[in-house]
Amino acid sequence: MSNMDIYMSGTFSITTDPLRHLVFVTLDGFFERARVEALRTALLDVRAGLSCPPNEHLMLVDCSGMHIQSQEMVAAFTAAAREPTLRSRRAAVVVGKSLVNAQARRVFKLERDHVSFFLDRHTAEEWLMIPPVSAVQTASRYRRGPVLPMSVDRGYIARNGA
Repeated sequence: MSNMDIYMSGTFSITTDPLRHLVFVTLDGFFERARVEALRTALLDVRAGLSCPPNEHLMLVDCSGMHIQSQEMVAAFTAAAREPTLRSRRAAVVVGKSLVNAQARRVFKLERDHVSFFLDRHTAEEWLMIPPVSAVQTASRYRRGPVLPMSVDRGYIARNGA
């Protein structure tokens, strides 16, 4: 296997924390359609093994090790992310400081406010474990601020779930 093969090969790993209904996905490299399909199939298998109701699991996706993907692969990831059986209650996406940030945002563009983007895994997991807060609760907490405050000062790079 040449260095170019290693660079081009997309890899993923999936682990779970069954007690917290949390799925960790790590993506690295450059993906081909067959690898995206293998990821989708593996996620369906993992989802089937969780004890929580459908779409009630949490997901942390770390794509900070990914390379810029072709438009075809962005479309394939987008289709997988929008698949109803794979949707999670909340998703934290770690993009690091890579150029993948823009592509990750495109993949989750039409998603609800349940997706946030982060620079590091620790902050992402911390956000996932915070109980969701309604807009009414947020407005009462931040009486002088916007309903969906920005949280740039805490390492987030998108709106938070507060």
